[in-house]
Amino acid sequence: MSKIAIVVDTASNMGFEMAKKFGIELIPYSIEIEGEIYEDLIEIPREGFYERLDKEHMTTGVPSIGKIQVFMEGLVEKGYDKALIFTISKETSGMYSAMRLHSSVPSLDTFVIDTRTVGPGVSLLALYAKDLLDRGFSFNELAKACSLRRDQLGVAASFRTLVYLIRGGRISSFKGHLGEALKIYPLITIKEGKLEQVAKARGKAKSQRQMVDMIKEQLAGADDYDLAFFHADNDEEIALVKEQLADEISRAARIVDFPSTSVLGVHGGPKYFG
Repeated sequence: MSKIAIVVDTASNMGFEMAKKFGIELIPYSIEIEGEIYEDLIEIPREGFYERLDKEHMTTGVPSIGKIQVFMEGLVEKGYDKALIFTISKETSGMYSAMRLHSSVPSLDTFVIDTRTVGPGVSLLALYAKDLLDRGFSFNELAKACSLRRDQLGVAASFRTLVYLIRGGRISSFKGHLGEALKIYPLITIKEGKLEQVAKARGKAKSQRQMVDMIKEQLAGADDYDLAFFHADNDEEIALVKEQLADEISRAARIVDFPSTSVLGVHGGPKYFG
């Protein structure tokens, strides 16, 4: 009988504790600081990360070919003979291509899914896959079901500084610096695999309201959905958003709530949430 691994990376916003809890295999992204390469959440933990981000220039990257292959060989050693791999959208990262090219090792069949999103939506899709796996779905059935389910994923994120989005090329320098000066906060989602600004607000309360309205509109009439909340050391604002989404939370089939991984924090900066 086949043993199937459900695999995500840390750009899914999943940490090792949560991965262990749900039986999911997690591969960390790489973070480069002053020419040195570190593994997300292993060598660059969440604790104290944003104080460090403010002082040191960081960039992110996919794991090396060697690290990917060692990880995949580790799955074989654990008894897996198949792996369903979920990555963030190929427009925002090279992980999809890296896994397509380098995840094949002897005695392991792999299938890589571009989730067309970024962050916790990837985790929700992986958890959905784990539920189906526990119900007895085959490898091919899992791949098909998850490929269909990904079209239902959505994300909304608000940022409290635009410096890191500018640095990563996610928004233009001119618009970003203007928004920073005027305290204008963008509401960003994912469309066709790309980050897209759908609204902007001057002031925190208004930006929270925009996010809440967007989520309420998307979930209106829905009776089967999961919710994931995430934040970068911003318990206060995410709590206010959750208060306004009390009805939607009460109807959700699954709720996950966790702080941002370091790799996402490099691009989002401190205090972003969604």
